[in-house]
Amino acid sequence: MSVPLLHEQWTIVVVVTPQNLHLLPGTLEDVQVQSLHKAVALLGADEPSVKAATSELDLSVDYSLPAVIDPGAYWATVLRACPFTHTSTLFVQAGTRLPQHWDARLAAAAQRCGERECVVSPQCVRHPFLSVFTGQAVDPQLQVNDIDQWLNDYARGKEFPVPVILESCALFQGSDWRHLASQYESDQQFLEGLRTHGSLVLATDQVYVDDSQVVYATDMTLLPQGYRDAFTLRPPLAGVRHA
Repeated sequence: MSVPLLHEQWTIVVVVTPQNLHLLPGTLEDVQVQSLHKAVALLGADEPSVKAATSELDLSVDYSLPAVIDPGAYWATVLRACPFTHTSTLFVQAGTRLPQHWDARLAAAAQRCGERECVVSPQCVRHPFLSVFTGQAVDPQLQVNDIDQWLNDYARGKEFPVPVILESCALFQGSDWRHLASQYESDQQFLEGLRTHGSLVLATDQVYVDDSQVVYATDMTLLPQGYRDAFTLRPPLAGVRHA
């Protein structure tokens, strides 16, 4: 798989709480094996179980998260707590499985935005906005690299606006996202703040992650009236979405 020429590097931050601690080994293995860039840090909950399981890892570790993250303020909480800042920062929730060079391809998608601040999410299994599958109860049955290759065979090679940021995996490009997140108590407010700030909230059809073990709280009924209509959502990917 060819990798685009990139002119900057990035940091990968793995997010772990007591709820997904048992899924951390699989995600860390993917991060180590599948990532092009090896600058990896761990953002964990300030809990004995998390500290005991991660204290001897050969990673930069920070324990600033609460034991339970408010599902309506996932990004507001994570971004405020994160001490690992870089021009491009990729966040991955423990339990997410990753394909080859996922980080470089997300970075390339953000780079296509030029100098603008942006957030880029990949496609996935379960999220109601970003799944490549139809239906809610989905078992991919194939390895993450296989579906990622399948997606790239049929996808259009585009980034497109979306009204959400994927909690399992997303890249933040720019310098103001952490400061901006500190001003808001909920992800809904944070998303509105990003839009007002002029940041792009995008997804790319160039990357697929397996989030089949991640629980999402996203619900269209929680979005304010007209919020979804403000975005141009992409049509289904021909040959990819199926029942």
